Amino acid sequence: MINLSSLDYWLARLNHRCFKWLCGAGDIESAWLASKIELLDVSQPIYIAGLARSGSTLLLEMLSQHPQLATHQYADFPFIATPYLWANLRARLGKTKQSEAPRERAHQDGVSVTSHSPESMEEPIWQGWFPDLHRGDRVELLGDQVANDRFEKFYRQHLKKILLLRGGQRYLAKNNYLLSRLGYVLRVFPEGKIIVPIRHPIAHVESLVHQHCLFSQYSESDARIPGYMQAAGHYEFGPQRRPIVINLDSAAQANENWKEGDQHLGYALQWASVYGELHRFIDEYPQHRSKICIVHYEQFCSAPAEGLQTLLEHCQLERFEVDLSQVRSVGRTTVEDARLQQQIWDATAAVASQFGYHNIADANSIG
Repeated sequence: MINLSSLDYWLARLNHRCFKWLCGAGDIESAWLASKIELLDVSQPIYIAGLARSGSTLLLEMLSQHPQLATHQYADFPFIATPYLWANLRARLGKTKQSEAPRERAHQDGVSVTSHSPESMEEPIWQGWFPDLHRGDRVELLGDQVANDRFEKFYRQHLKKILLLRGGQRYLAKNNYLLSRLGYVLRVFPEGKIIVPIRHPIAHVESLVHQHCLFSQYSESDARIPGYMQAAGHYEFGPQRRPIVINLDSAAQANENWKEGDQHLGYALQWASVYGELHRFIDEYPQHRSKICIVHYEQFCSAPAEGLQTLLEHCQLERFEVDLSQVRSVGRTTVEDARLQQQIWDATAAVASQFGYHNIADANSIG
């Protein structure tokens, strides 16, 4: 269940409605901190960019424990534009207790978090500066031809403030939507590293459908939840759901499937569209191949130590001690209807085969 207080809701909506003004406050904050952040280096950020339910949270939680890395936390929301001032205000109000008891997150997937846990918190910045994102009716690709000097300056300063807050040397973020912005991100940060988790489409689609049903139920009990999630930049599931528009026809068809109640086929089309774009990008821009590490969720769960070592080598990070017990063994997918399995596979097989998934029987899930 999502226990959303009135204060949290209205602060989130205020941030969403007044974000451009708050960015001005963020510029003032950056000027105030100039002497502390001017020498911080954000030229080598690390991004985890995979569709929701691909294992991205698992990878974020593991890598965020690395002493060199700094990332957003739940507590940074809603005033993302002024993270340093917001953290100081929270400290003055006694809202930064490190002894806070973990609790299972709303996804009901066994992941326990506190306000200090790492989380995907970048999207309010992106949707504030690029208001056409998440409209659902236009292509959302941002390629290397895109230029927005004001955003790029603000964004670099923001990353530096996260390093300052967390005492890290390199920025780490999870952002599911960056799969549609790889060209732009790698133009702004040519030394950046991208990690893309991918999951067998049948298990992946089933997990997305389950989450959509869950968050839709939450929203029936509390009508404020879709607005809160929109403010947080989460459109993956729930009544405010919108596809990542890689191709207008595919997105329109996914929306039509969802409208007609065919949740699985809509998500299958989204899976094929987004990961198909990833394959196209890697194929079209060979100079970026070495910057992108694809992580097969099933393989990582079966051999997490080896998988983590691969990630560290890709990101050029030193080895560190991390608890791998949080990585659970993968069980069979919960999609039992053979007709439904075939429907999902037919919509995704062409793309799935490009990433090493060659048949329905490969489908695995942890629920």
